Amino acid sequence: MERKLFLGANLPGREGSNGYEGTEKALMEFYNLKELYLLKGGSGLGKGTFMQKFAEAFKDCTVDYYYCSGDVKSLDGIIIKEKNIGMIDATPPHILDPIYPGLKLEEILDLAQFIMPEKMHTSREVIDRIYKEKGEYYKQANVALAKLLKSRGAKGPADVKAAGKIYKQAEALLIKNNVKKEPPIKAFARSVTSCGVSDFREGWAESPQKYIKIKCSEETADIVFKKLHEKYGGYAFLHYLEPDMLEGAAVGGFCFVLDAGSEKKTDTAALNDAIAALGRADKFMHGKMEAEYQGCVDFAKVDALFEQVVKQHRE
Repeated sequence: MERKLFLGANLPGREGSNGYEGTEKALMEFYNLKELYLLKGGSGLGKGTFMQKFAEAFKDCTVDYYYCSGDVKSLDGIIIKEKNIGMIDATPPHILDPIYPGLKLEEILDLAQFIMPEKMHTSREVIDRIYKEKGEYYKQANVALAKLLKSRGAKGPADVKAAGKIYKQAEALLIKNNVKKEPPIKAFARSVTSCGVSDFREGWAESPQKYIKIKCSEETADIVFKKLHEKYGGYAFLHYLEPDMLEGAAVGGFCFVLDAGSEKKTDTAALNDAIAALGRADKFMHGKMEAEYQGCVDFAKVDALFEQVVKQHRE
């Protein structure tokens, strides 16, 4: 079984100048991982392919796929739940280094060691220019996202009485289906990407009948989702623009979300500007940068490392 999430979301005024906020630092705790592999190396070295192949090697397990906050086609991490193993792209903007050196809980896999310098035809100046232009596009996206957030307006009051009624209805469904409490995990299931506002939430319901849409204000729904998460655990979906709020909860094959018609209206022009800027940034990072390293990586050695890692967990 595979489930999809975002490693983070593109948020205005958050961590760093590019407005990225992620959950990568909490994965070890959320999943109680026995081992987390930290993939290092730049674009074009095969990190995404490495993770995809690793997940496919354990296709009989439940896999949580974590995608790039700005590019829904780019894989940034995987969790093999039954094996308690994780693998993540530990390069900017989600930089990770071992927290527990020597305890074999984390291991760095540096794919940059397989670059063949004698076959490279690029230069430091070219690479610096690509990074600089990519950074400019992310700044443009951040400005547009700030406008998008502002267009949502101030938070309104929650209807506590309505929240209590909706919660009881949701809980009745869970009790009827004998849903038990699960380990609590917080994650992003939506993000503004180069393809638009990408949404993975529906895929968390085992069937269309278990995809439950509630109608109320966002503030009221936030109370419902937080109460469900507190009592039943599972996955709490952080709001893609305001992560102090929740925009859904998934547990026991059910997924509860706010009906789209109840969501606050946002500035369409600002959203389109953010999407366009992220698209240009993606073109530079996954297009031009990868082209600079094309033909310069010894993928036979990458494959050998992959087989070595897989073998450790099949035995």
